[in-house]
Amino acid sequence: MMLMPAPIKLTESAQLHIQGIVNRRGLHGFRLAVRKDGCSGWSYDMDVVERGRAHDVHIMCRTLPVYLDRESLEMLKGTEIDYIDLGMGQKQLVFQNPNIDQTCGCGDSFSVKPASQVGKTATIYDDAT
Repeated sequence: MMLMPAPIKLTESAQLHIQGIVNRRGLHGFRLAVRKDGCSGWSYDMDVVERGRAHDVHIMCRTLPVYLDRESLEMLKGTEIDYIDLGMGQKQLVFQNPNIDQTCGCGDSFSVKPASQVGKTATIYDDAT
């Protein structure tokens, strides 16, 4: 059986930032989904959680348990999440998602490429991210 790469990646700085929030709140992991929202159609739905939902895909990003909404996988595949310094004491999680066609002016929502251009997801993942 061949293991496929994890559908998303977190940079070390993103993983450490999210892990810090998880630890401070006494929770277990990070959950990520995409939901219909905003002026461009979709937005990220993130939360720190005690456990994922029954239909979630569970991966490990270093030591951080990550739960991905199964229905969102095609829109999330290939995404890299980073935590960057914007200057003047401001930091932010940034999503580099190859499936995004365009974002709205405020940057909170996005539209995705047509389904024929969005990557297909696998059902077996490794945890080498």
